Amino acid sequence: LTLLDQIISFNKDHITQDSVMSVLGLTDRALLIETLRTLGSQDKNRMRELLNKLLSTGYDPVLFLQDLLETFRNALMVKLGTHKKFPLEIPESEVTDLESLITHFSEEDIHLLFDVTLSGVQRVSMSSDPGVALEMLIFKLLSAPRLIRSEQLSENRPQTTTATPVRPQPAQGQKASGPSQGNRQASSKPQSHAGTSAPPQTEKVTNTPPETAAPAKPVGKSWESFVEAVKSANGFLGALLEHTCIYQETDKEMTIGLPQKMNFLLDKLQEPKNLARTEEFLKSFWKMEKKVSVTIISQEDSQSKLSPKAKEQKIANEKAESERSAIESHPLVMATEKIFNGKITNVKELEGKNP
Repeated sequence: LTLLDQIISFNKDHITQDSVMSVLGLTDRALLIETLRTLGSQDKNRMRELLNKLLSTGYDPVLFLQDLLETFRNALMVKLGTHKKFPLEIPESEVTDLESLITHFSEEDIHLLFDVTLSGVQRVSMSSDPGVALEMLIFKLLSAPRLIRSEQLSENRPQTTTATPVRPQPAQGQKASGPSQGNRQASSKPQSHAGTSAPPQTEKVTNTPPETAAPAKPVGKSWESFVEAVKSANGFLGALLEHTCIYQETDKEMTIGLPQKMNFLLDKLQEPKNLARTEEFLKSFWKMEKKVSVTIISQEDSQSKLSPKAKEQKIANEKAESERSAIESHPLVMATEKIFNGKITNVKELEGKNP
């Protein structure tokens, strides 16, 4: 009743959902759904707009994150399909929105977003400027390893069961069968070969886990090529490993280094199943049987031992700096600066525009 009195005193005779949320400091459900949608599309400009709206309307950053955690949880329930037997306590329209959004995320994606947000809630609540801490956390979510969609993974993975026909050795004076004959699938019932001396073609079935299947091309000895090969077989693990480097290595052990700024990925990398998978990939791709461990490395070490992602970013930054330098030194640009007595503050490429 006290809350209702407050709402009436602020809104007189016309009470709306927006006014109730404004007075009570509740988070707009549509804003939560739009935040999830933007995390899926990785649209940094749109996320900046959402944060401006969030902070300008006076939402409590901690309350917003708690509601965002609940949204991640609801998204996972929808992804798993359990919401059909155990309905969620949210409007049906929001369930419909989540059903359309979860195609952009795998289960591992949602777990990662939840874990990073959960670890950041306490830091935001203890920050002297919760708004800035919220911005940094949201953009960390936006720049976290983007994991391959589950439907893309299922399309790219090879079949679990592969048939490898064992070709008989040709008899003396008989021509060897060509590739087209050797690759034919054997029928479920062996055909009778009465009257012929050649033995029937047999089939050997092997079960190869899709995430440890060898890549089509040979994997080089660089960590970048190894990570790319892992990504082609297991997108989730590859997205984690691209932020790491080989820190120490012996004949029997390999220590993978993770930069301090990416420490929120440590728990995932250290999960027994992910360590085991990495060891299997080493054995499959590099023919190495080594025990793998993960450790946080110093900023100095992370600068001298760049991860594949860091190398990619360094190349991009050098390219952008080179392009900026070329633009700034262009005669027309220099003349324009002189005429308007100005200075270039930003250079960016306009997407979809002709040069």
